[in-house]
Amino acid sequence: MQVATLLVWALVLPLIQGQWLPPGADGTIRFSQEVFLKALLVGPVPVYPAGSKRDTKDGPVAATIRVRAQGDVSSVSIEGQPGADVTESIEKALLKWRFRPTLFRGIAHPVVCRILIYFRRGPHGGEVLVPGLEDYRP
Repeated sequence: MQVATLLVWALVLPLIQGQWLPPGADGTIRFSQEVFLKALLVGPVPVYPAGSKRDTKDGPVAATIRVRAQGDVSSVSIEGQPGADVTESIEKALLKWRFRPTLFRGIAHPVVCRILIYFRRGPHGGEVLVPGLEDYRP
């Protein structure tokens, strides 16, 4: 009985904490950025656009990623208007990402996640930070 209770809490606690939601009417599962990026198998980090030090603003850019049940990215939507070079850099990188298929009750489901990508100018160009990928090694 105690093992069953622990198993239920292991599945329910992330749901209560908002880390993932069970499949919606369209069969899509939604994850937090932290949980979503743990399933990443392959994926380059977006690069700071070369030659755009003056045009690129510092700060976060939000992107919504849709992943097919097989684990490949089907679409990337950028929120706001961070600039054409930033949008291109993000889309080019994220469309190459591949994930472990997400199973719910033994069935692979498509996934949607909104992530934040931070662009920061520096004296010798700029850098891009994706929270959750600091220790990522493909």
